[in-house]
Amino acid sequence: MAMLSGQFGRFALQFFGTILLARILAPTDYGLIAIVLVMIGLGEVVRDFGLSLAAIQSTTLNERERDNLFWANSFVGFSLTALAMASAPWFAQAFGDERIANIVYVLAWTFAINGMAAQYRAGLNRSLKYGRLALVDTLGQAAGLIAGLALAFAGAGYWALAVQQITQAVASLVVGVGFGRWRPKRYDRATSISRFLRFGWPLVVTQLIGFASRNTDSVIIAQRFGPAALGIYSRAFQLLMLPLNQINAPSTQVALPVLARLQTDRATFNRYLLRGQAVMTLFVCVLFVFLSFHADLVVAVLFGPKWHASAGIFAILAFAGCFQVVSYATYWAFLALGATRSNLVFSIVSRSIVIAMVIGGSQWGIEGVAYGYALALVVTWPLGLWWISRFLKCPGVSMLRNGVRSLVSALILAAPSRFAEFALPDQPPLLVLALAGALLLVTGGVMTLVWPRFRKDINDFKRFVLSSVEKKKNKTI
Repeated sequence: MAMLSGQFGRFALQFFGTILLARILAPTDYGLIAIVLVMIGLGEVVRDFGLSLAAIQSTTLNERERDNLFWANSFVGFSLTALAMASAPWFAQAFGDERIANIVYVLAWTFAINGMAAQYRAGLNRSLKYGRLALVDTLGQAAGLIAGLALAFAGAGYWALAVQQITQAVASLVVGVGFGRWRPKRYDRATSISRFLRFGWPLVVTQLIGFASRNTDSVIIAQRFGPAALGIYSRAFQLLMLPLNQINAPSTQVALPVLARLQTDRATFNRYLLRGQAVMTLFVCVLFVFLSFHADLVVAVLFGPKWHASAGIFAILAFAGCFQVVSYATYWAFLALGATRSNLVFSIVSRSIVIAMVIGGSQWGIEGVAYGYALALVVTWPLGLWWISRFLKCPGVSMLRNGVRSLVSALILAAPSRFAEFALPDQPPLLVLALAGALLLVTGGVMTLVWPRFRKDINDFKRFVLSSVEKKKNKTI
Protein backbone atom coordinates (compact mmCIF):
# COMPACT_ATOMS: atom_id res chain seq x y z
CA MET A 1 0.00 0.00 0.00
CA ALA A 2 2.90 2.33 0.71
CA MET A 3 4.41 1.60 -2.71
CA LEU A 4 1.09 2.05 -4.50
CA SER A 5 0.47 5.32 -2.65
CA GLY A 6 3.87 6.58 -3.74
CA GLN A 7 3.28 5.33 -7.25
CA PHE A 8 0.09 7.38 -7.42
CA GLY A 9 2.17 10.54 -7.04
CA ARG A 10 4.65 9.34 -9.60
CA PHE A 11 1.84 8.34 -11.95
CA ALA A 12 0.32 11.81 -11.67
CA LEU A 13 3.66 13.39 -12.54
CA GLN A 14 4.20 11.09 -15.50
CA PHE A 15 0.63 11.44 -16.66
CA PHE A 16 0.54 15.23 -16.76
CA GLY A 17 4.15 15.45 -17.91
CA THR A 18 3.41 13.14 -20.83
CA ILE A 19 0.41 15.25 -21.82
CA LEU A 20 2.25 18.57 -21.62
CA LEU A 21 5.40 17.40 -23.38
CA ALA A 22 3.45 15.66 -26.15
CA ARG A 23 1.59 18.91 -26.88
CA ILE A 24 4.87 20.88 -27.11
CA LEU A 25 7.25 18.45 -28.82
CA ALA A 26 7.05 16.78 -32.23
CA PRO A 27 6.93 13.04 -33.07
CA THR A 28 10.48 13.25 -34.44
CA ASP A 29 11.76 14.48 -31.03
CA TYR A 30 10.30 11.42 -29.36
CA GLY A 31 11.58 9.16 -32.13
CA LEU A 32 15.19 10.34 -31.67
CA ILE A 33 15.07 9.78 -27.90
CA ALA A 34 13.37 6.40 -28.34
CA ILE A 35 16.24 5.24 -30.57
CA VAL A 36 18.85 6.19 -27.96
CA LEU A 37 16.82 4.68 -25.12
CA VAL A 38 17.09 1.30 -26.84
CA MET A 39 20.86 1.50 -26.33
CA ILE A 40 20.51 2.91 -22.80
CA GLY A 41 18.00 0.24 -21.81
CA LEU A 42 20.28 -2.51 -23.07
CA GLY A 43 23.16 -1.15 -21.02
CA GLU A 44 20.97 -0.81 -17.92
CA VAL A 45 20.27 -4.55 -17.94
CA VAL A 46 23.98 -5.33 -18.04
CA ARG A 47 24.84 -2.55 -15.60
CA ASP A 48 22.89 -4.05 -12.73
CA PHE A 49 23.90 -7.66 -13.54
CA GLY A 50 21.02 -8.88 -11.40
CA LEU A 51 22.87 -7.85 -8.23
CA SER A 52 20.03 -5.67 -6.91
CA LEU A 53 17.53 -8.52 -7.03
CA ALA A 54 20.18 -10.90 -5.72
CA ALA A 55 20.65 -8.68 -2.66
CA ILE A 56 16.89 -8.52 -2.10
CA GLN A 57 16.30 -12.24 -2.58
CA SER A 58 19.19 -13.44 -0.43
CA THR A 59 18.25 -14.67 3.06
CA THR A 60 21.48 -13.16 4.47
CA LEU A 61 23.51 -10.09 3.53
CA ASN A 62 26.34 -8.70 5.66
CA GLU A 63 27.88 -5.24 5.46
CA ARG A 64 31.03 -6.34 3.64
CA GLU A 65 29.01 -8.09 0.96
CA ARG A 66 26.86 -5.00 0.54
CA ASP A 67 29.96 -2.81 0.17
CA ASN A 68 31.38 -5.10 -2.49
CA LEU A 69 28.07 -5.17 -4.36
CA PHE A 70 28.08 -1.37 -4.41
CA TRP A 71 31.56 -1.23 -5.94
CA ALA A 72 30.71 -3.94 -8.45
CA ASN A 73 27.61 -2.06 -9.62
CA SER A 74 29.53 1.23 -9.75
CA PHE A 75 32.44 -0.23 -11.70
CA VAL A 76 30.16 -1.74 -14.33
CA GLY A 77 28.18 1.53 -14.51
CA PHE A 78 31.21 3.73 -15.20
CA SER A 79 32.60 1.19 -17.66
CA LEU A 80 29.35 1.22 -19.62
CA THR A 81 29.35 5.03 -19.65
CA ALA A 82 32.78 5.01 -21.28
CA LEU A 83 31.78 2.28 -23.72
CA ALA A 84 28.56 4.06 -24.73
CA MET A 85 30.35 7.35 -25.37
CA ALA A 86 33.01 5.60 -27.46
CA SER A 87 30.36 3.87 -29.58
CA ALA A 88 28.13 6.95 -30.02
CA PRO A 89 29.41 7.84 -33.54
CA TRP A 90 28.87 4.29 -34.77
CA PHE A 91 25.37 4.20 -33.26
CA ALA A 92 24.47 7.47 -34.98
CA GLN A 93 25.80 6.19 -38.29
CA ALA A 94 23.73 2.99 -37.98
CA PHE A 95 20.52 5.04 -37.87
CA GLY A 96 21.71 7.76 -40.25
CA ASP A 97 21.31 10.74 -37.92
CA GLU A 98 24.20 12.63 -36.32
CA ARG A 99 21.95 14.07 -33.61
CA ILE A 100 21.81 10.63 -32.03
CA ALA A 101 25.51 10.74 -31.08
CA ASN A 102 25.10 13.96 -29.08
CA ILE A 103 22.14 12.48 -27.19
CA VAL A 104 24.17 9.37 -26.36
CA TYR A 105 26.99 11.52 -24.92
CA VAL A 106 24.51 12.92 -22.38
CA LEU A 107 22.40 9.88 -21.55
CA ALA A 108 25.43 7.58 -21.21
CA TRP A 109 26.01 9.09 -17.76
CA THR A 110 22.84 7.40 -16.50
CA PHE A 111 24.84 4.16 -16.34
CA ALA A 112 27.33 5.57 -13.84
CA ILE A 113 24.66 7.34 -11.78
CA ASN A 114 22.31 4.34 -11.61
CA GLY A 115 25.24 2.05 -10.84
CA MET A 116 25.97 4.02 -7.68
CA ALA A 117 22.27 4.12 -6.76
CA ALA A 118 21.56 0.39 -7.23
CA GLN A 119 22.44 -0.92 -3.76
CA TYR A 120 20.83 2.04 -2.01
CA ARG A 121 17.54 1.13 -3.67
CA ALA A 122 18.08 -2.56 -2.97
CA GLY A 123 18.75 -1.81 0.70
CA LEU A 124 15.50 0.12 1.09
CA ASN A 125 13.63 -2.65 -0.70
CA ARG A 126 15.22 -5.45 1.32
CA SER A 127 14.40 -3.74 4.62
CA LEU A 128 10.77 -3.20 3.44
CA LYS A 129 11.07 0.60 3.67
CA TYR A 130 8.57 1.04 0.88
CA GLY A 131 7.55 4.57 1.82
CA ARG A 132 11.12 5.84 1.45
CA LEU A 133 11.59 3.88 -1.75
CA ALA A 134 8.45 5.44 -3.16
CA LEU A 135 9.76 8.90 -2.27
CA VAL A 136 13.03 8.21 -4.09
CA ASP A 137 11.09 7.46 -7.26
CA THR A 138 8.59 10.30 -6.87
CA LEU A 139 11.09 13.05 -6.08
CA GLY A 140 13.38 11.91 -8.87
CA GLN A 141 10.46 11.91 -11.29
CA ALA A 142 9.42 15.41 -10.18
CA ALA A 143 12.90 16.84 -10.64
CA GLY A 144 13.23 15.34 -14.11
CA LEU A 145 9.83 16.59 -15.20
CA ILE A 146 10.54 20.15 -14.04
CA ALA A 147 13.81 20.20 -15.98
CA GLY A 148 12.21 18.66 -19.07
CA LEU A 149 9.27 21.07 -19.13
CA ALA A 150 11.54 24.08 -18.65
CA LEU A 151 13.60 23.15 -21.69
CA ALA A 152 10.57 22.17 -23.75
CA PHE A 153 8.92 25.54 -23.19
CA ALA A 154 12.25 27.16 -24.09
CA GLY A 155 12.17 25.40 -27.48
CA ALA A 156 14.96 22.88 -26.82
CA GLY A 157 13.16 20.06 -28.65
CA TYR A 158 14.51 16.58 -28.02
CA TRP A 159 17.06 17.94 -25.51
CA ALA A 160 14.16 18.47 -23.11
CA LEU A 161 13.57 14.70 -23.04
CA ALA A 162 17.28 13.92 -22.70
CA VAL A 163 17.80 16.32 -19.79
CA GLN A 164 14.64 14.97 -18.14
CA GLN A 165 16.20 11.49 -18.05
CA ILE A 166 19.56 12.54 -16.64
CA THR A 167 18.04 14.89 -14.04
CA GLN A 168 15.74 12.15 -12.79
CA ALA A 169 18.70 9.78 -12.33
CA VAL A 170 20.76 12.36 -10.40
CA ALA A 171 17.87 13.35 -8.13
CA SER A 172 17.00 9.72 -7.36
CA LEU A 173 20.62 9.01 -6.40
CA VAL A 174 20.79 12.02 -4.06
CA VAL A 175 17.52 11.15 -2.31
CA GLY A 176 18.43 7.44 -2.12
CA VAL A 177 21.77 8.21 -0.47
CA GLY A 178 20.02 10.47 2.03
CA PHE A 179 17.48 7.81 2.96
CA GLY A 180 19.97 4.93 2.92
CA ARG A 181 22.00 6.17 5.89
CA TRP A 182 24.85 3.97 4.73
CA ARG A 183 28.25 4.80 3.30
CA PRO A 184 30.15 2.06 1.48
CA LYS A 185 33.62 1.17 2.71
CA ARG A 186 36.44 0.11 0.45
CA TYR A 187 36.20 -3.13 -1.55
CA ASP A 188 37.02 -6.15 0.65
CA ARG A 189 38.95 -8.75 -1.36
CA ALA A 190 38.46 -11.33 1.39
CA THR A 191 34.68 -11.23 0.99
CA SER A 192 33.27 -13.10 -1.99
CA ILE A 193 30.14 -12.05 -3.86
CA SER A 194 30.19 -15.11 -6.11
CA ARG A 195 26.84 -16.39 -4.81
CA PHE A 196 25.21 -13.13 -5.89
CA LEU A 197 26.84 -13.40 -9.31
CA ARG A 198 25.57 -16.96 -9.66
CA PHE A 199 22.05 -15.70 -8.99
CA GLY A 200 22.52 -12.69 -11.23
CA TRP A 201 24.03 -13.98 -14.47
CA PRO A 202 21.04 -16.12 -15.57
CA LEU A 203 18.80 -13.21 -14.65
CA VAL A 204 20.87 -10.84 -16.80
CA VAL A 205 20.70 -13.15 -19.79
CA THR A 206 16.95 -13.53 -19.22
CA GLN A 207 16.51 -9.77 -19.03
CA LEU A 208 18.62 -9.26 -22.14
CA ILE A 209 16.38 -11.67 -24.03
CA GLY A 210 13.33 -9.88 -22.67
CA PHE A 211 14.82 -6.53 -23.59
CA ALA A 212 15.48 -7.70 -27.14
CA SER A 213 11.89 -8.86 -27.52
CA ARG A 214 10.49 -5.62 -26.05
CA ASN A 215 12.60 -3.38 -28.27
CA THR A 216 12.60 -5.31 -31.52
CA ASP A 217 9.55 -3.30 -32.51
CA SER A 218 11.31 0.04 -31.93
CA VAL A 219 14.43 -0.99 -33.84
CA ILE A 220 12.46 -2.32 -36.80
CA ILE A 221 10.23 0.77 -36.99
CA ALA A 222 13.23 3.13 -36.74
CA GLN A 223 15.11 1.27 -39.48
CA ARG A 224 12.19 0.72 -41.86
CA PHE A 225 9.87 3.70 -41.27
CA GLY A 226 12.04 6.46 -39.67
CA PRO A 227 12.04 8.54 -36.43
CA ALA A 228 8.62 10.14 -37.05
CA ALA A 229 6.87 6.75 -37.31
CA LEU A 230 8.76 5.58 -34.23
CA GLY A 231 7.59 8.71 -32.42
CA ILE A 232 3.95 7.85 -33.23
CA TYR A 233 4.43 4.25 -32.07
CA SER A 234 6.43 5.18 -28.97
CA ARG A 235 3.71 7.57 -27.74
CA ALA A 236 1.16 4.75 -27.93
CA PHE A 237 3.57 2.36 -26.24
CA GLN A 238 4.41 4.85 -23.50
CA LEU A 239 0.71 5.41 -22.88
CA LEU A 240 0.48 1.63 -22.32
CA MET A 241 3.56 1.52 -20.10
CA LEU A 242 2.49 4.52 -18.02
CA PRO A 243 -0.01 2.49 -15.93
CA LEU A 244 1.93 -0.77 -16.33
CA ASN A 245 5.06 0.71 -14.76
CA GLN A 246 3.01 1.94 -11.80
CA ILE A 247 1.85 -1.66 -11.24
CA ASN A 248 4.79 -3.85 -12.17
CA ALA A 249 7.56 -2.18 -10.18
CA PRO A 250 5.78 -1.79 -6.82
CA SER A 251 4.00 -5.15 -7.02
CA THR A 252 7.27 -6.96 -7.74
CA GLN A 253 9.13 -5.00 -5.05
CA VAL A 254 6.50 -6.04 -2.51
CA ALA A 255 5.90 -9.59 -3.74
CA LEU A 256 9.53 -10.67 -4.10
CA PRO A 257 10.78 -10.28 -0.49
CA VAL A 258 7.50 -11.59 0.94
CA LEU A 259 7.31 -14.66 -1.31
CA ALA A 260 11.05 -15.32 -0.93
CA ARG A 261 10.56 -15.72 2.84
CA LEU A 262 7.81 -18.29 2.22
CA GLN A 263 9.68 -20.44 -0.29
CA THR A 264 10.14 -23.29 2.24
CA ASP A 265 6.39 -23.38 2.98
CA ARG A 266 4.96 -24.13 -0.43
CA ALA A 267 1.30 -24.26 0.63
CA THR A 268 1.48 -20.75 2.07
CA PHE A 269 3.63 -19.61 -0.86
CA ASN A 270 1.03 -20.78 -3.39
CA ARG A 271 -1.80 -19.20 -1.42
CA TYR A 272 -0.03 -15.83 -1.31
CA LEU A 273 0.88 -16.10 -4.99
CA LEU A 274 -2.75 -16.67 -5.99
CA ARG A 275 -4.03 -13.94 -3.71
CA GLY A 276 -1.52 -11.40 -5.01
CA GLN A 277 -2.39 -12.22 -8.61
CA ALA A 278 -6.15 -12.03 -8.01
CA VAL A 279 -5.98 -8.72 -6.15
CA MET A 280 -3.88 -7.08 -8.85
CA THR A 281 -5.40 -8.33 -12.10
CA LEU A 282 -9.14 -7.63 -12.01
CA PHE A 283 -9.14 -3.84 -11.78
CA VAL A 284 -6.10 -3.45 -14.02
CA CYS A 285 -7.71 -5.56 -16.75
CA VAL A 286 -10.86 -3.43 -16.52
CA LEU A 287 -8.73 -0.32 -16.99
CA PHE A 288 -6.93 -1.65 -20.06
CA VAL A 289 -10.04 -2.99 -21.78
CA PHE A 290 -11.75 0.36 -21.19
CA LEU A 291 -8.75 2.22 -22.64
CA SER A 292 -8.66 -0.10 -25.64
CA PHE A 293 -12.37 0.44 -26.36
CA HIS A 294 -11.95 4.23 -26.24
CA ALA A 295 -8.39 4.66 -27.55
CA ASP A 296 -9.30 7.38 -30.05
CA LEU A 297 -10.95 9.48 -27.34
CA VAL A 298 -8.10 8.94 -24.88
CA VAL A 299 -5.43 10.01 -27.39
CA ALA A 300 -7.47 13.03 -28.49
CA VAL A 301 -7.95 14.22 -24.91
CA LEU A 302 -4.38 13.62 -23.77
CA PHE A 303 -2.18 14.36 -26.76
CA GLY A 304 -4.28 16.41 -29.18
CA PRO A 305 -5.13 15.94 -32.86
CA LYS A 306 -1.53 15.73 -34.15
CA TRP A 307 -1.19 12.32 -32.45
CA HIS A 308 -4.34 10.81 -33.98
CA ALA A 309 -2.25 8.16 -35.75
CA SER A 310 -1.29 6.72 -32.34
CA ALA A 311 -4.90 5.85 -31.42
CA GLY A 312 -5.14 2.63 -33.44
CA ILE A 313 -1.77 1.47 -32.15
CA PHE A 314 -2.77 2.21 -28.57
CA ALA A 315 -6.06 0.29 -28.91
CA ILE A 316 -4.14 -2.85 -29.88
CA LEU A 317 -1.45 -2.46 -27.21
CA ALA A 318 -3.89 -1.61 -24.42
CA PHE A 319 -5.80 -4.87 -24.88
CA ALA A 320 -2.48 -6.74 -24.97
CA GLY A 321 -1.62 -5.06 -21.66
CA CYS A 322 -4.21 -7.27 -19.94
CA PHE A 323 -2.16 -10.36 -20.80
CA GLN A 324 1.04 -8.69 -19.67
CA VAL A 325 -0.50 -7.94 -16.26
CA VAL A 326 -1.83 -11.46 -15.68
CA SER A 327 1.68 -12.75 -16.47
CA TYR A 328 3.42 -10.79 -13.69
CA ALA A 329 2.74 -13.45 -11.05
CA THR A 330 4.65 -15.97 -13.18
CA TYR A 331 7.73 -13.73 -12.96
CA TRP A 332 7.29 -13.42 -9.18
CA ALA A 333 7.37 -17.20 -8.85
CA PHE A 334 10.61 -17.54 -10.82
CA LEU A 335 12.42 -14.87 -8.78
CA ALA A 336 11.08 -15.74 -5.32
CA LEU A 337 12.03 -19.39 -5.72
CA GLY A 338 15.48 -18.47 -7.04
CA ALA A 339 14.74 -20.31 -10.30
CA THR A 340 16.66 -17.89 -12.50
CA ARG A 341 18.03 -20.63 -14.76
CA SER A 342 14.57 -22.02 -15.39
CA ASN A 343 13.43 -18.46 -16.06
CA LEU A 344 16.27 -18.09 -18.53
CA VAL A 345 15.23 -21.15 -20.52
CA PHE A 346 11.60 -20.07 -20.49
CA SER A 347 12.58 -16.57 -21.62
CA ILE A 348 14.55 -17.93 -24.56
CA VAL A 349 11.46 -19.79 -25.72
CA SER A 350 8.85 -17.12 -25.00
CA ARG A 351 10.85 -14.12 -26.20
CA SER A 352 11.77 -15.90 -29.41
CA ILE A 353 8.03 -16.11 -30.05
CA VAL A 354 7.66 -12.36 -29.40
CA ILE A 355 10.54 -11.41 -31.70
CA ALA A 356 9.32 -13.67 -34.50
CA MET A 357 5.76 -12.32 -34.33
CA VAL A 358 6.91 -8.69 -34.23
CA ILE A 359 9.18 -9.19 -37.24
CA GLY A 360 6.38 -10.99 -39.08
CA GLY A 361 3.87 -8.25 -38.24
CA SER A 362 6.19 -5.51 -39.51
CA GLN A 363 5.29 -6.55 -43.06
CA TRP A 364 1.99 -4.68 -42.48
CA GLY A 365 3.47 -1.45 -41.10
CA ILE A 366 3.49 -0.14 -37.55
CA GLU A 367 -0.01 -1.50 -36.83
CA GLY A 368 1.23 -4.92 -37.91
CA VAL A 369 4.07 -4.58 -35.41
CA ALA A 370 1.53 -3.82 -32.65
CA TYR A 371 -0.62 -6.82 -33.61
CA GLY A 372 2.44 -9.08 -33.61
CA TYR A 373 3.47 -7.90 -30.14
CA ALA A 374 -0.08 -8.33 -28.80
CA LEU A 375 -0.53 -11.82 -30.22
CA ALA A 376 2.79 -12.91 -28.74
CA LEU A 377 1.68 -11.85 -25.24
CA VAL A 378 -1.55 -13.82 -25.64
CA VAL A 379 0.40 -16.95 -26.62
CA THR A 380 3.16 -16.77 -24.00
CA TRP A 381 0.89 -16.24 -20.96
CA PRO A 382 -0.51 -19.82 -20.77
CA LEU A 383 2.91 -21.14 -21.77
CA GLY A 384 4.41 -19.48 -18.69
CA LEU A 385 1.74 -20.90 -16.41
CA TRP A 386 2.35 -24.40 -17.75
CA TRP A 387 6.07 -23.89 -17.22
CA ILE A 388 5.93 -22.88 -13.54
CA SER A 389 3.32 -25.57 -12.88
CA ARG A 390 5.47 -28.27 -14.48
CA PHE A 391 8.91 -27.31 -13.19
CA LEU A 392 8.27 -25.21 -10.04
CA LYS A 393 5.11 -26.93 -8.74
CA CYS A 394 3.14 -23.69 -8.71
CA PRO A 395 -0.68 -23.61 -9.03
CA GLY A 396 -0.73 -22.88 -12.75
CA VAL A 397 -4.31 -24.06 -13.35
CA SER A 398 -5.67 -21.87 -10.54
CA MET A 399 -3.64 -18.92 -11.83
CA LEU A 400 -5.12 -19.49 -15.29
CA ARG A 401 -8.63 -19.41 -13.79
CA ASN A 402 -7.79 -16.17 -11.98
CA GLY A 403 -6.59 -14.55 -15.17
CA VAL A 404 -9.45 -15.75 -17.37
CA ARG A 405 -12.01 -14.59 -14.80
CA SER A 406 -10.38 -11.15 -14.68
CA LEU A 407 -10.36 -10.88 -18.47
CA VAL A 408 -13.99 -11.99 -18.85
CA SER A 409 -15.10 -9.64 -16.06
CA ALA A 410 -13.24 -6.75 -17.70
CA LEU A 411 -14.87 -7.36 -21.08
CA ILE A 412 -18.35 -7.55 -19.56
CA LEU A 413 -17.77 -4.44 -17.46
CA ALA A 414 -16.36 -2.31 -20.27
CA ALA A 415 -18.66 -3.41 -23.11
CA PRO A 416 -21.64 -1.15 -22.21
CA SER A 417 -19.34 1.89 -22.12
CA ARG A 418 -19.08 1.64 -25.91
CA PHE A 419 -22.62 3.02 -26.18
CA ALA A 420 -21.30 6.42 -25.05
CA GLU A 421 -19.69 7.02 -28.44
CA PHE A 422 -22.94 6.16 -30.23
CA ALA A 423 -25.05 8.27 -27.87
CA LEU A 424 -22.83 11.38 -28.20
CA PRO A 425 -21.30 11.14 -31.69
CA ASP A 426 -20.47 14.82 -32.19
CA GLN A 427 -19.67 15.85 -28.63
CA PRO A 428 -16.24 16.77 -27.16
CA PRO A 429 -14.09 13.67 -26.44
CA LEU A 430 -13.82 14.48 -22.74
CA LEU A 431 -17.60 14.50 -22.34
CA VAL A 432 -17.94 11.18 -24.16
CA LEU A 433 -15.24 9.65 -21.97
CA ALA A 434 -17.05 10.89 -18.85
CA LEU A 435 -20.26 9.19 -19.97
CA ALA A 436 -18.33 6.01 -20.81
CA GLY A 437 -16.80 6.01 -17.32
CA ALA A 438 -20.24 6.46 -15.74
CA LEU A 439 -21.60 3.50 -17.72
CA LEU A 440 -18.62 1.44 -16.54
CA LEU A 441 -19.38 2.22 -12.89
CA VAL A 442 -23.08 1.41 -13.29
CA THR A 443 -22.23 -1.91 -14.92
CA GLY A 444 -19.84 -2.68 -12.09
CA GLY A 445 -22.57 -2.07 -9.54
CA VAL A 446 -24.98 -4.38 -11.36
CA MET A 447 -22.34 -7.11 -11.67
CA THR A 448 -21.59 -6.91 -7.97
CA LEU A 449 -25.27 -7.56 -7.23
CA VAL A 450 -25.93 -10.41 -9.68
CA TRP A 451 -22.58 -12.25 -10.02
CA PRO A 452 -21.48 -13.97 -6.76
CA ARG A 453 -17.95 -14.70 -7.93
CA PHE A 454 -17.39 -11.11 -9.00
CA ARG A 455 -18.78 -9.95 -5.66
CA LYS A 456 -16.31 -12.26 -3.90
CA ASP A 457 -13.39 -10.78 -5.87
CA ILE A 458 -14.51 -7.29 -4.87
CA ASN A 459 -14.82 -8.31 -1.22
CA ASP A 460 -11.40 -10.00 -1.29
CA PHE A 461 -9.86 -6.79 -2.59
CA LYS A 462 -11.61 -4.75 0.10
CA ARG A 463 -10.42 -7.13 2.82
CA PHE A 464 -6.89 -6.97 1.44
CA VAL A 465 -6.88 -3.17 1.56
CA LEU A 466 -8.44 -3.03 5.03
CA SER A 467 -6.06 -5.64 6.44
CA SER A 468 -3.08 -3.76 5.00
CA VAL A 469 -4.24 -0.52 6.62
CA GLU A 470 -4.89 -2.30 9.94
CA LYS A 471 -1.43 -3.88 9.92
CA LYS A 472 0.11 -0.48 9.32
CA LYS A 473 -1.87 0.99 12.26
CA ASN A 474 -0.81 -1.83 14.56
CA LYS A 475 2.81 -1.43 13.52
CA THR A 476 2.60 2.31 14.28
CA ILE A 477 1.06 1.62 17.69
